[in-house]
Amino acid sequence: MKKSLSRAVALSVAIAASTSVYAEERSGFTVSPMVGYTLYGGDVDDFENDPNGTIAVGYKFDSPWAVELAYLVRGHAGSDAGRGNFDVDQIRLDGLYHFVTDSNWRPYAAFGIGESEFESNDGRGNSIDEAFLNGGFGVNYILSDWLSLRGDARAFQNLDSDTTDFAINVGLNFLFGGGSSAPAPVVAEPEPEPVDGDSDQDGVLDSVDACPFTAAGVSVDATGCEINNDLDGDGVLNSVDKCPDTQAGAKVDEVGCYIVLKDNVTIQLNVKFANNSDQIVSGSDQIRDLANFMKEHPLTKVVVEGHTDSRGSEAYNQSLSQKRAVSVANTLSSNYGIQKSRVTAIGYGESNPVASNDTAEGRAENRRVTGVVSATVERVVK
Repeated sequence: MKKSLSRAVALSVAIAASTSVYAEERSGFTVSPMVGYTLYGGDVDDFENDPNGTIAVGYKFDSPWAVELAYLVRGHAGSDAGRGNFDVDQIRLDGLYHFVTDSNWRPYAAFGIGESEFESNDGRGNSIDEAFLNGGFGVNYILSDWLSLRGDARAFQNLDSDTTDFAINVGLNFLFGGGSSAPAPVVAEPEPEPVDGDSDQDGVLDSVDACPFTAAGVSVDATGCEINNDLDGDGVLNSVDKCPDTQAGAKVDEVGCYIVLKDNVTIQLNVKFANNSDQIVSGSDQIRDLANFMKEHPLTKVVVEGHTDSRGSEAYNQSLSQKRAVSVANTLSSNYGIQKSRVTAIGYGESNPVASNDTAEGRAENRRVTGVVSATVERVVK
């Protein structure tokens, strides 16, 4: 049997030398003649370990999966316990999962079910049937698109005697029919020779036109780009700018017009003043942020509201809150260029507390200045 296996391997290598190397996953019917060796486990039957032969037929799918039906051909098992010799027949149904690699080695996992029959050859017709589960790992070495060397090792869990056997098998694997799972190569059609033209009709040929989609009637330079294409610097080309004189830094929409607020916005200003004074001592950065917001939305107006706590007379608090609101309004106009017509200052004194005046913390919250930015509800197009 060893001589037969050596001849089979030598013949396989010779065939592979004149055949293209298998490099793709293929589908088709498989036939696998193999020789192996079984190591019987347990001490119930005490079988000797003997070589055997197996033939397996199956189908390899156009995926990593395959199925096969295997038959062990008249194996032999002798008993050291004096129970005589047995001929072994075995049939099993297996599933195989192949691990795809970039080389000609194709490892696989195998698992399945089957049944073994041990028949005494002493003439008395004694036999033992044993159902089993099996699993293991193997590998194919691809020699050509239809032939590979194959070997695997398996464990067999016998369900009737609760013993475990082990087997190794080597042989050949033949693949018939089917095809490759690799997609057919795509043959690129030659691109047509470009025809130089003037797609956007701006008088500049496409081959040198750096701005190939300028609007009709727009004045362009030698490279086909719009001349003075954004006069107001809002990021919208003059050719589509419906509001060509928007203020610098303002937020605009896709046609260059101011983005208009739809709701009023209340901005809390944490501005600190000197005691009993309208002199600002901290919080000027928040006044700056309010000014920047109004520059981004030039159609808005703001009402600066001053508030105090309840200490002191009502008249004094009213006057002090008005002075503090005016101080913030003047800062917006003088320091940040917000038009005075857009700024209104109102003092509310102690009339609108947001917290209790009975505690120091509450009084601190009531001493506040807020900016209420009024929204414009209709879009203005200049």
